[in-house]
Order: sequence, then C-alpha cells, then structure tokens
Amino acid sequence: MAIKDGTLETFEVYGIELDVIYECDIEKDPYGTGDSPTIYSVTIHSVELTDSTQNIEELLSKRVMDALEGLIIDNEANNL
Repeated sequence: MAIKDGTLETFEVYGIELDVIYECDIEKDPYGTGDSPTIYSVTIHSVELTDSTQNIEELLSKRVMDALEGLIIDNEANNL
C-alpha cells in the first residue's frame, strides 16, 4: 500500500484485518474552558485488505466504517 497523505495503520474489525490510510485532527480543549472534551476529526482516505492494494471503502457498510473511525480515535487518544 502506498501512503500518499495520512497515517497507515492496520485495524481488526469483526475479525478481518484492514489497512487504513487516514488523517485525524485533534483539538484539545476546543472551547478554552479548561475542561471541554477533546475533539477528533477523522478522514479515511483508503481501506484495503492486508494482502491487497484495492481500496474497498465504498464496499463497506456504515457500521464497519463507524467501527473503523472508533478504532482510529482510540488509537490516536492512546498516542497523546
């Protein structure tokens, strides 16, 4: 998989490993109150099976894409 823009990570969703290229913008304390929650904005550029270079994003259900977004946010939050 060629990385053009973004981060490449492998995530497992419903027992299937997927290579995902994404960008995640993180804004801590966006309202400047000192205690407002961190906002994550995720853009997924490509989703591929680990043994393929074919982008399968448009074949995936909203449920799978939502699960990927959640995994990306968890991954980014753990790396803060």
